[in-house]
Amino acid sequence: MPRQALSEVETATSHPAGEDEANTPPEDRTRHRRVTIKEEEEEPVRPQRVARRVHLVDDWNKRINYQRIHNQDLQTRGESLIDDQGVVFEGHGGVTPIDMRRQFVARTGKPDKDPGD
Repeated sequence: MPRQALSEVETATSHPAGEDEANTPPEDRTRHRRVTIKEEEEEPVRPQRVARRVHLVDDWNKRINYQRIHNQDLQTRGESLIDDQGVVFEGHGGVTPIDMRRQFVARTGKPDKDPGD
């Protein structure tokens, strides 16, 4: 949006000290004009955030955090931009993370498949 200039014009008449308008001849009166120009501020252009899909990551701590976010997204919105990280939470309150990828490899001996496949 282009900037728009807004102006305010004020006109005032001044008189010599101690005299009022009725007693001051027109030639002794001084007209003052003050113009104030204000510019509207533009709103800063903010880049839009692009939602990116988060795929399976290798770092264990990141996988735990992403799995928690993934689970919460599924619970609140029914979908998630974060892929399932192959982590389940067990124990009282679901606080103990279990790596299901390792569980899968231990049972099948096939390291190249993810638990979701």
